[in-house]
Amino acid sequence: MKRIALTCLTALLAVAAMEAQELHYGFRAGLNFSQLDGPTETDADGNALETWDLTSGFNVGALFTFRFVDRFGARAGLSFEQKGSRYKYEGPHYRLFTTDKGKQVIAQGDGKYSLVITTSWLSVPVQGYARPFEWLELSAGVYASVLAGATATGEWQFKGSTTAGTPVDLVTPLEFNYLRDETGGGDFSETTTIELNGEPTTLPRALGAYYELPRGDRPWFNRLDYGLQGGLSFFLNQGLFIGLQYQYGLADLTNNAYDFSRRNLDNGQRIPRSDTDRNLSWQASVGFSF
Repeated sequence: MKRIALTCLTALLAVAAMEAQELHYGFRAGLNFSQLDGPTETDADGNALETWDLTSGFNVGALFTFRFVDRFGARAGLSFEQKGSRYKYEGPHYRLFTTDKGKQVIAQGDGKYSLVITTSWLSVPVQGYARPFEWLELSAGVYASVLAGATATGEWQFKGSTTAGTPVDLVTPLEFNYLRDETGGGDFSETTTIELNGEPTTLPRALGAYYELPRGDRPWFNRLDYGLQGGLSFFLNQGLFIGLQYQYGLADLTNNAYDFSRRNLDNGQRIPRSDTDRNLSWQASVGFSF
């Protein structure tokens, strides 16, 4: 799919460059309303334990319009786009701890895990457009994006007990930088020490992205996104327009090395899920074409 998307982008740009009769420049800026979409974990009765919800960001970029004839043409762009999602897990849960002596302790109970995820992308959309009326433009095409940043903030609430019966009741902030955090990372400017099965366990004030899941060769979010894009624009005069775009991602954004069940363990080991999580985004913008 990556090759198909990149081939389409290259082909459209080449055709536009060869056939365009007129080249126009412009810019746009506006808001994104986006979320990740993928399979959700369920409890024993089939009820969803996870939710993905919309979050807001912004977009800004340059436009290059190739006009073939009066009402038809192609448009390419280069833009910075802020996307993301609100994620929440609530239900049966576990936590894995490592004591100060390096011993692993498992706790089972109920938890609530919430994150506001923000991802930043450098994006190249390429679309064909038609103008059935002077004031209305319809467009459709593809886009490819490269990840520039990925962060998240949230909170992890857990209440349960270890397999040896030690009660655990914790509320822990989450402060993630998916591209920079390292294994075992967190905010250690303040620490808390608790007793688990009779052994001291030191916890940071806030957990990093790879505090419990060791960081591998690649980060949590994959670097490339690509998909389909369509929309419409209303022209208030010859150059000023208000636009609405919808993007449907085709790439799996999350690295399968970090996709695990939050509900269960298998003999003390995490259960892989290998989910496909894609970007869905609405973009509302105001722009001007010269």
